[in-house]
Amino acid sequence: MTLLIFTLGLCSNAQTDTKIDWISDLRYLQQELPKNHYDLFFQLSEHDFNRGIDKLIQNVPELTDYEILNRLLQLIAKIGDSHTGIGIGEFRKADQILPFSLYWFSDGLYIIGARLGFEQLLGKKLISINGFGITQIVDSLSTLIVVDNQSSIKNRIPRLINFVPHLTYFGFADSDGIDLILKDVNGIESNLSISISELKRSKVLSYEPDSMAFCWRNKNRFFTEDYFKEDSIYYVQYNRCWSKEVEMILGSRKRAKTFPSFLKFQKEILKTIEQQPIEKIVFDLRFNGGGASHLGTRLIKKLTSTKVNQKGKLFVITGFRTFSSGLINTIDFRNHTAAIFVGDLTSGKPNSYGEIKKMSLPSSGLVLSYSTKYFELCEQDKDAFYPDVLIETSFHDYNSGIDPVFEYIRTTK
Repeated sequence: MTLLIFTLGLCSNAQTDTKIDWISDLRYLQQELPKNHYDLFFQLSEHDFNRGIDKLIQNVPELTDYEILNRLLQLIAKIGDSHTGIGIGEFRKADQILPFSLYWFSDGLYIIGARLGFEQLLGKKLISINGFGITQIVDSLSTLIVVDNQSSIKNRIPRLINFVPHLTYFGFADSDGIDLILKDVNGIESNLSISISELKRSKVLSYEPDSMAFCWRNKNRFFTEDYFKEDSIYYVQYNRCWSKEVEMILGSRKRAKTFPSFLKFQKEILKTIEQQPIEKIVFDLRFNGGGASHLGTRLIKKLTSTKVNQKGKLFVITGFRTFSSGLINTIDFRNHTAAIFVGDLTSGKPNSYGEIKKMSLPSSGLVLSYSTKYFELCEQDKDAFYPDVLIETSFHDYNSGIDPVFEYIRTTK
């Protein structure tokens, strides 16, 4: 959904090494969030919300900062709005983060990033942590987030597993250290023990297979495009609903100079469609987690009168990271074009709350996002956007430089 930023309260950095007045923060949240959210009690009743805050306030003297934080995350998750949540910011300190990052492939959770000194983790499948299986860990961590659908879990849980205070809160870790069981591409298991004292900020290395598909090579760019002449396929990858134009309005005019122009990008797309022979055109939104949807909507409407707006010619790729404004633009394609949709289910519900603003809790500095609008994008109230053709990507695909979604599009008649 369109991102609007407005700050209420005091702005400060969250620190766990200074005394936080949690009671003040919780009272502030209890008073301000219901006044500012579009419809806070659509799922969690006002009584249960206030009872949850009051109970947490009573327990504050007995709890650590991280225990309070996790209980607060669980309470906010019960509200049921995937756009209302807490960014834990500087609570995620380097000495509390395990030295790897994960991605959820169809065949499991794999380590695709590791800090310097832990390169042996790269490309390994995570089997267990301290003897606890991944399914059990995922089930517990899922209470910290709004679970609209399975894609919500695939999208967000990999970014929670490596935070030691989350693992400690649920009893999966302690001060003694972390024991991992891993499995390599040949199915051989290995163990690795990590001491908490080893955790520190250092350079992050990425796992790079010998061959990498187009979508993976460019997943960190705002947007890009390429024309595959041999197949007459025009490929447009739209990863972020943000640009120079959006930053000028909703962000910093100075910083906007460093961002790519979406209007220039749009001009190039329309020019290519007009001048090149195109058998198929692909719009890849599988990594698009949102931003501001209006520029994408305008482009999609312009496509309706072009030669590519034909069944079997126009394809849209979705994935479990397609969320918020990325989801809005997906539905724009459904409503305005003849596109065929391929890939995985999206995160978030098509009919949901959004258009977020933000407030800062006065003592901790925790930033709380909240929704100011309700979006009813579909007649049926579904838990996700379902593509016409469901195709997931395995680690084997990724490691082999294969994009099964693109291969389906390329070869389908």
